[in-house]
Amino acid sequence: MSNLELERVEVMGRVNSGALKLKDAAVVLELSYRQAKRLWRRYRQLGGKGLQHGNAGRPSNRSKSLKLRRRVLNLIKKNIPDRRRNDSGRRWRRSTWRKKTAFGLTTKPCGAGC
Repeated sequence: MSNLELERVEVMGRVNSGALKLKDAAVVLELSYRQAKRLWRRYRQLGGKGLQHGNAGRPSNRSKSLKLRRRVLNLIKKNIPDRRRNDSGRRWRRSTWRKKTAFGLTTKPCGAGC
């Protein structure tokens, strides 16, 4: 749950216990009284989960399949050399890598001088 949703649950809990009126809860949450009534109805029916966004926990509609993501990562690993490794295949120390990149001693990612 986001911080906003957690705050809503807390305020509606105070309304439920009688420590806060719904009208005052609307002011605290910076909502209209009418919207606070809608939240209160969902809170009574479903509890705290009712105030959570409906798409929370669901996978994105735009996500790619796991099979495709693995295939792309394997192609990247196979076709793009790791510039952080020296000629013997060992990784550069962080300090050496910083020096090499600062002075432009590493190979450029493309042949156009990017």
